[in-house]
Amino acid sequence: LFVAPASAQSPLSLSEAIACAKAHNPDAGAAAAAEREAAERVTQVRGGYFPKVDFAESWQRGNNPVFVFSSRLAQRQFTAADFTLDALNHPDATDNFRTAFSIEQLLFDRTISANIRAASIGRDMAATGKRLVDHDLTAAVTDAFGRVLIAAATVRSAAATVEAARADRELAGNRWGAGRVTDADVLQLDVYLARSLEQQVQATSDEAVARARLNQLMGEPLSTMFSLDLTPPAIAIDITNPAGLEEEALKNRPEVALAIQQEQLAAATVDAARAAFLPQVVAQGVWELNGGVWDSRSSSWVAGAVARINLFHGFADKARLAEARQQTTRRALEKGKAETM
Repeated sequence: LFVAPASAQSPLSLSEAIACAKAHNPDAGAAAAAEREAAERVTQVRGGYFPKVDFAESWQRGNNPVFVFSSRLAQRQFTAADFTLDALNHPDATDNFRTAFSIEQLLFDRTISANIRAASIGRDMAATGKRLVDHDLTAAVTDAFGRVLIAAATVRSAAATVEAARADRELAGNRWGAGRVTDADVLQLDVYLARSLEQQVQATSDEAVARARLNQLMGEPLSTMFSLDLTPPAIAIDITNPAGLEEEALKNRPEVALAIQQEQLAAATVDAARAAFLPQVVAQGVWELNGGVWDSRSSSWVAGAVARINLFHGFADKARLAEARQQTTRRALEKGKAETM
């Protein structure tokens, strides 16, 4: 692996560093994956509106009277001999091969629509979370970029100071040899040179740390050396209109958008909790084949509908509704706090 020296690279601008961080930083990748995950969750919940179709193939054998009676009845193999008391009480072992196709279609369930709304808000929250990560990365990269520039300038300044201190020390040594300065003057310059060298080492270390931090944010190897573009980015901000800046912040800040979406999600949770008290209606159908041997079977079908009504679940649904309402109150307070920060 080869790392090109900084002099051989085109200077890295701040905008390029930010774009690199958004493309390669693990936090940005995780936020993008969370957004896709939330989108799949919406599709998953919407699947509740589609019919459920199942296929089953089974084999059973036994002499349980109920099993034998129901199996022969499903096979349409009943004869008069099967109604004798001894045949009913002590039947011979019977095989039953069963193939079944079943379908279930939800006709009414308020919980599904409430969950879809909650999942959709969760998807929006994930997108806002990605924006928040991008904003945080932008701020962090800008800070790290500036620290590298400051550290590099400090290194250059320290190097110049060391060179000047060495020149002064050499000059003082010549003057001392000519008897024009004392030993104390030379010793004072030795101390100054040592301090300058210490400051140079510290500045070099600070630059290495700052560059490693910038590389970490950009998702690059820590040892990579970038030549940084010193041209400041052109940013125009109208600071004469504080009210306009505040309105723009409330509109565009991801933290505020996330607080609003959390409040909406809490409201959707209340709707889902209320839906638990409403009936659920489902249509069902089954077509099956039953036979005592694999290649000889009789068909039958069953169709119907089921309505389920929540009469009592140990006060769990009531507590869940109360919890959702308290969450709504908390989210509203958090939204107000986010708008004033």
